[in-house]
Amino acid sequence: MDDINYLIMDKILEAKIYKRIKDGDFKAYSQNLTDASHIRDVLYIKIKNNETRTPLDYLFHTTTRNRLCFEDGVLDFKQQKFYKWVDVNFEYYSCVMIKRKFEDFFKKPDLDAVKFIKDKIIKILFGADTETALKFLSRGITGNIEDKNLGTYLGNRNCGKSLLYDLC
Repeated sequence: MDDINYLIMDKILEAKIYKRIKDGDFKAYSQNLTDASHIRDVLYIKIKNNETRTPLDYLFHTTTRNRLCFEDGVLDFKQQKFYKWVDVNFEYYSCVMIKRKFEDFFKKPDLDAVKFIKDKIIKILFGADTETALKFLSRGITGNIEDKNLGTYLGNRNCGKSLLYDLC
């Protein structure tokens, strides 16, 4: 979400939005952070309250489910396949791209690194439920929001939630 916030704020700060003041004069409004934040907040409210969604809005939520977007292609969790961009022959609309290449790792995964992360982070947090936790997390990061929303609220203070968030 931070990437989207920064992009929107950048566009608002660059916009030439003015505020009408006394006597019909205008004052620059969108060129400082406070006012730009107000514009962004209003924009988010308008988007959330807009009951008329376009077909494109729907595609952003449906074509990315169980798929992750990388610089060099799309990882499809259901098909257990990595598609290079030239081979993507299905509708795919993503607003977030993971800023790294993935094809080489998919072809030849670094299993030592995977084992290290699993043993030193995931097993410590979840113990006997490690495999269930990994399935839960993978569903969450691949757009299955019913799992991701539930996972947001689990855990006490200082239990490792932020570590999992950063790992995801």
